[in-house]
Amino acid sequence: MIQIEKGDFDWHRVSPFMNMDREASRLTREARSREKDAPNEALALYQSACAQITELDGCGALAQAWRTTRYPINRMSLILERAGEHGRALELGRELINGTSGDLPESAFEP
Repeated sequence: MIQIEKGDFDWHRVSPFMNMDREASRLTREARSREKDAPNEALALYQSACAQITELDGCGALAQAWRTTRYPINRMSLILERAGEHGRALELGRELINGTSGDLPESAFEP
């Protein structure tokens, strides 16, 4: 017979990861709201969100399990294409496909 006892969840252990994820999500939402009026600012905010996500992923498997924010790669390439920077957008796409982007970890390339 197997007996499972539920205890109180240790929220203090995961709350730093949840806070980091919330910050990345906030940056992504803010960037999305600025895409049309201030695309350069939006791109910088997306890059900050990517850095936040990368930092969170670097905290280990537990942190990765609590991350809900996705890398905003599609939004970043859309901004670059709208600005006529097709070369940079294609390069970003190639880096993602090949998994060679120096700024993003392997988890950024998974579906």
